[in-house]
Amino acid sequence: MWLHGDHLSAANPALTQYPDAPVVFVFDEAFLGPAGLAFHRLFFLYEAVVEVFAAREPGTCSVRRGSVTDEVVAFAREHRARRIVTTDTIGDRFAEYLESLEAHGLPVETIPVPSLVPYDGRRAPKRFSAWWREVEADALRP
Repeated sequence: MWLHGDHLSAANPALTQYPDAPVVFVFDEAFLGPAGLAFHRLFFLYEAVVEVFAAREPGTCSVRRGSVTDEVVAFAREHRARRIVTTDTIGDRFAEYLESLEAHGLPVETIPVPSLVPYDGRRAPKRFSAWWREVEADALRP
């Protein structure tokens, strides 16, 4: 299973659907370099991954850095996986990753993630606080 940064949660539908699957998370160097994320943001991501992995079987989870495709393929080969499972995302690089993984002979099953709020795709959220101000009323509606 490939855990990516767009759904770091123990309630991740792929994790709950496949509770015994080995899981990999990759810090994507091609993205992180140009993105210029501050250390505290990287550490937040790391802590979220560690928290998710804490509920899994020891030795079945891996945190890596490098090329997402290369690392996910290597992890899959190490675990003799015949396919990859992950959650769907609107991330702009996601389709490229799926295409590349499938080109390596690893079909990808994407598990849908329930939407917190409707998203029309017109404006990509860049800061959580600004996005939250726009959607808070919808998100907290019963």
